[in-house]
Amino acid sequence: MALKHHERRVGDVVIVELSGKLTLGSGDVQLRQVVSDLLDRGEKKILLDLGGVTYMDSAGTGELVAAYTSCNNKGAKLKLLNLSSKVRDLLMFTQLISVFEDYNDVAEAVHSFDEEYAEAARRALRSVDGGDAGGVRPARRGRARARAAAAAPSAAAGQRP
Repeated sequence: MALKHHERRVGDVVIVELSGKLTLGSGDVQLRQVVSDLLDRGEKKILLDLGGVTYMDSAGTGELVAAYTSCNNKGAKLKLLNLSSKVRDLLMFTQLISVFEDYNDVAEAVHSFDEEYAEAARRALRSVDGGDAGGVRPARRGRARARAAAAAPSAAAGQRP
């Protein structure tokens, strides 16, 4: 059975449901084309649902790695969903399981993209702000409090009882 795919979207995450065999000449080229098309459309969050993949050989495994690399090179993220026991065993045997993030729950997988982007934004802010975990320099924080305290009495004085 040739590899078939169906796309659906949850928020800004594209979920590609794959079914059939992911093998040399049967599914590897199709997977490459699907991921390439998604990247060409500007998709940044891609979730491959492998729950329907009945068999995967070394060419299929290689194509998963190539898809992951293509996504990283274009600033996109690729994660896996619903690995069958056979596919999981293959990825564990080849030690590629440590390369991919994989999930068994769609909601958890979709949410993981938002957590990852939020953490990346926090890291970027920390590097710009000199490493302060709050994203604001301590001196600025103190001045903002002083301004707020100075404004509070004047605002209260203008109010009538």
